Amino acid sequence: MMVEVVHQNCEPADADNKSLPLNSFIVEYKVDEKMCYDIVVSHKPAAIFDLYWDMYRSDLIGFKWTKGKVNPRLWKNPNKAKSKTK
Repeated sequence: MMVEVVHQNCEPADADNKSLPLNSFIVEYKVDEKMCYDIVVSHKPAAIFDLYWDMYRSDLIGFKWTKGKVNPRLWKNPNKAKSKTK
């Protein structure tokens, strides 16, 4: 996992959620002059920059830490599909 998108097209207030992991960031960018926000998880901030720079170039505004407090090893993505056990 280099970069995992947790919430796409969310509100900036969603970054205040303390149940997010410590290594989560909110990314700010423009699409058709409209501001968009994504919450992503990555151990390397450079990977976030590379991914969003490749997608949005000059429309990338920036990214910053969220207020997440959970240890990344203990955090489970609620959006991830659960695997079926046999």
